[in-house]
Amino acid sequence: MVGLTRRQIAEIEVGGANPRLETLEKVGRGAWSLASWRSQSRTPSLLSSEYTV
Repeated sequence: MVGLTRRQIAEIEVGGANPRLETLEKVGRGAWSLASWRSQSRTPSLLSSEYTV
C-alpha cells in the first residue's frame, strides 16, 4: 500500500531503521488512508447499537 516491504515497516516499528522523511510521509499517508477506509466501513462494531444479541 505504501511501497515498502513488511520487513522495512518492521524495522521502522522497532527502531532498527533510520528512515528518511519521505519514507515516514509514505507510512503516514498509508496509515491515514487505512484509518479513513476503516471509519467508512459498514461493519457494525460490537459496541455499537447496530449490533444486538
